[in-house]
Amino acid sequence: MIKKIFYNCTIFLLILVFFEFFARVFNLAPVLGTSKNLLNTTTIPYKNNSNIKGSSFGKNVFTDLNGYRIPSKYFSYKNDNQNLLILGDSVSFASGVLEEESFIGLLRKKNENINILNTSVVGYNIKSYQQILSEISKKKLAQKVILFYCLNDIGVKINTIDKKSILNDQVDKFSFVNRLKESTVFSYLNNFLRSKSVLYIFVKSVLSKPSERHFRYELALYSNNIFLKELEKNIKNINEIKKKFNLDLSFVVLPFEYQTRKGNCQKYLDPQEKLINFLNSYNLKYFDYTSEFCLQDKPKELYLKYDPVHLSKKGHRLVFKLLNRDFYLEN
Repeated sequence: MIKKIFYNCTIFLLILVFFEFFARVFNLAPVLGTSKNLLNTTTIPYKNNSNIKGSSFGKNVFTDLNGYRIPSKYFSYKNDNQNLLILGDSVSFASGVLEEESFIGLLRKKNENINILNTSVVGYNIKSYQQILSEISKKKLAQKVILFYCLNDIGVKINTIDKKSILNDQVDKFSFVNRLKESTVFSYLNNFLRSKSVLYIFVKSVLSKPSERHFRYELALYSNNIFLKELEKNIKNINEIKKKFNLDLSFVVLPFEYQTRKGNCQKYLDPQEKLINFLNSYNLKYFDYTSEFCLQDKPKELYLKYDPVHLSKKGHRLVFKLLNRDFYLEN
């Protein structure tokens, strides 16, 4: 009996190894997660650690003395160059792609006479941008700033008591998945497997529809007046920092993958409209790239496989092209 169990377990493990190998060879999905050595959580807001080599979504990442992402360990800035400050989260940090293939890396290569300070950090939101902008502006490191805003940057946390009343209409169809995420055991296993197994990410993505699920969660937040007031407050604070330090600041708005699907661009633009109303009310410059994403023949290819927001190499090239159109960066 013990022999039989052993053989069956061995066969099962070999099958899993085979399918994991198959999933990796055919690149069915990216591994997720960020290496523990990348983030320094002892500061507010937390930051990237300085001068380290880590990984994010399976790709090597390097940081400079300040924790800003750079192309390689031996990269250096030029003292005579003007600085361009980048604010953003894991999308502009470029999780899942090499730095030189990201829109920041492509900008860096094209504009060698500008030092691009990429302060983006995985998990940042509008509140984090406000804090970092205030901190860096006091040091007078840069006058020109580009803030890359993704719709999940609204930056609110919902406690368990309020979650059902706030999110019920949008996420009821994913209630089983959301209940699983609240389980400590599942959360631990999920965090472990998502950084190790392509097969796990592929199966989980097919079954749980992460792009739609994550978008509907954010859509519910943009329908709540309390969270919208908090978003406006943070935008107002950013505008005050901009005026105080006389910054040339622009927002770049990037869409969710689910929004770019056929028919969805006309149907699900409420988050962009509310954000842009706030930006207009404070006379802040912005560029909304949602329509350009929607116009692409295969917008899904602009994102990492089964990913709600993170861009593929093709997506980064599109944003680089649009930035070249909208920003003049030469000295």
